Amino acid sequence: MSKRFLVNMVLLSFVFILFGCGGYDSPPEDGSITVSPSSIKITDPSGPVEIDRGQFLVVVKDADGIPLNNVEVVVSYPWAVPSPAGAVQFYDGSTPVNSPMTVITDKNGAYIVKFSYQRGGIEYKGDFQFIAGSLSTTATFEVETGS
Repeated sequence: MSKRFLVNMVLLSFVFILFGCGGYDSPPEDGSITVSPSSIKITDPSGPVEIDRGQFLVVVKDADGIPLNNVEVVVSYPWAVPSPAGAVQFYDGSTPVNSPMTVITDKNGAYIVKFSYQRGGIEYKGDFQFIAGSLSTTATFEVETGS
């Protein structure tokens, strides 16, 4: 092998490594995005308003049902605001984040969406929306007084 061939192979390998870094994978159009549970309904007729916590598990898979890691998922909810005074607040770990928020699936193709919400003498309802590439799904979250 010539020295020039080896140099070109090293440079070509470098290019492949460079383009493979830093980006997130997009799920195929025939893949799936699922959320569990598909809905949450909280009934609390009491007052005063209290803060509680909830979560949804979002999973992205390819057409063969194989979980896809490193996929960017955008999560939003109409009542989520970047303030503790809002009805719903998203969290990345223990850090409050704005809606919409962007998360990345783990090696199991999953991410647990954590949020806090107000309950007790307050009512609201809406759909969490989850978007990964061309895939999307929703999960309903509702708080009612039951009166």
